[in-house]
Amino acid sequence: MKKHFILFSLTLSIGITAFGQQTVRFSNYLFNKMIINPAAAGSNDYIEILGSYKKQWVGFNGSPQTSFLSIDGSTYDQRIGLGLQVVNDKTGALNQTGVVGNLASRIQLAENRWLSLGFSTGWFRNTLNGAQLTYPDPNEIAIPNATSSIDLIDFKLGVFYKDNQNFGGISVFNVFKPKLNYTDANRMYEGVLSRHTYLFAGRVLPINEQFYLVPSMLYKISGNTSVKNQLDINAKLSYRGTIALGGSYRNNESAGLFLEYIHNNVVRIAYAFDFNTNGLQNYQNGSHEIMLAYRIIKNKQLIENPRYFYGN
Repeated sequence: MKKHFILFSLTLSIGITAFGQQTVRFSNYLFNKMIINPAAAGSNDYIEILGSYKKQWVGFNGSPQTSFLSIDGSTYDQRIGLGLQVVNDKTGALNQTGVVGNLASRIQLAENRWLSLGFSTGWFRNTLNGAQLTYPDPNEIAIPNATSSIDLIDFKLGVFYKDNQNFGGISVFNVFKPKLNYTDANRMYEGVLSRHTYLFAGRVLPINEQFYLVPSMLYKISGNTSVKNQLDINAKLSYRGTIALGGSYRNNESAGLFLEYIHNNVVRIAYAFDFNTNGLQNYQNGSHEIMLAYRIIKNKQLIENPRYFYGN
């Protein structure tokens, strides 16, 4: 009974104030940095097609699950980065589907040093199936008792820096704080999507000719949500740029492990497992995510550069 009450509370708060967790979160966020920063579009010197799937809180009825497909690359002598993303995010009675386009202007500061200014806009359809919910108050008016959909336009901004060893940036999601209203307009009950700011940074540290260490961090600042600020710490150890083992920690939420493999320098596959460290740990069996990517390499000399292996 307690599990179902938690799910109801989660879905209710989502339907009123947010899209699921409002932004898509992956533990292995470096696998596709365009997810957290639109300025990262085209930041690698190749075209990459990437698909991912995450299932959170296995064993928890109606738990979040996210599917993601993207493609990005650069053009005009690597001066313009372009990206396209398709996402589906479902939590309980709420389902979100969206298409996002990314555009980045890349400025070469020096040899192998780039600064990108990025912008993205996307269309999202958010559908709430009120028939799947049971309300403590039978006269509830904030949430519909049938299926209701909202179409929204979202905007994101970002700045991204990279060189042969360092990378990082800052991005803002829900720039104009779109509004939600799943019920009759006359009821005048609206929710607002919170603005989120992401700061992230990392470094490729050669240990010897065989091993590289890649530590990174992601800090999220949120408004009007239960978790205002959140820190992700991530580190992975790579052997010859082919296989990597890493770990992650998100404060007040979860910890996990992930494994990556690169085949013939063009196919990447990764798997991550997270387990909760907060109050939800007794009601579910962890989270799984898998990512698969294919690179179309324009410059074969890239395989000699360590930054290629990490998508920096």
